[in-house]
Amino acid sequence: YEYTRLRRCKKPRFAMGMKAICRILFVLLGAWLISVLLNIYAFNVPVSQHSDLSVIPGFTAANLWWFVQISDIHISKYKNPGAITDFRIFCSEAIDVIKPEIVLATGDLTHARAGEFSTQFKDEWNTYRNILVETGAVQKTKWIDMRGNHDAFDILSWTHEANYYRDYSIGKKASHQTVTSYVHQKEFGNYSFLIVDACPHPGPKRPFNFFGILDEVRKFSYGCMGSIFGPNVDAD
Repeated sequence: YEYTRLRRCKKPRFAMGMKAICRILFVLLGAWLISVLLNIYAFNVPVSQHSDLSVIPGFTAANLWWFVQISDIHISKYKNPGAITDFRIFCSEAIDVIKPEIVLATGDLTHARAGEFSTQFKDEWNTYRNILVETGAVQKTKWIDMRGNHDAFDILSWTHEANYYRDYSIGKKASHQTVTSYVHQKEFGNYSFLIVDACPHPGPKRPFNFFGILDEVRKFSYGCMGSIFGPNVDAD
């Protein structure tokens, strides 16, 4: 009796399949209606509101371009060897798939730690630079790298011999620049990037190097750069 009752309660597969099909059709119909409404109202912008309608994204890939931000790479000689493998894969494979015109590497390029001891290791910076060169990443895209607090561990001054960022980064800055900028020019407009270095100067060892510093001069520079956007501006 129990077996017969369960069989009677079981819904036919055909009925369940029809419900699933109806749900899918309902979702597709709703998506179509939304796209029609967006086409009528969202893109029907009066010309008077825009001086150049060519910069408005439409239904094609025109006027679109890609950039990628990566952070906290932490190339390490003593800890987490997987970081080196991941970084190499990103440079050799991911960039080829995404095809970004710019890659922003925003700090902590190296780990600069051995246990509780923190300082700059030349081998880590060599690895960082060699991967970029060997994979051809710097030829595939515009590579912009900036310092993080780990990249400033135990750096007494910008000219300190252990400041490997100065020599091994792609930027290779001869002098310390708090704020720099890069203007990416396209046929449909210019796109400006501000790079603000808030690392302590000089850079102490951990645990005293975990806070960024923007003094009054840097704050003023940061506020004004939005209207300047000149390439490679030294704000010190």
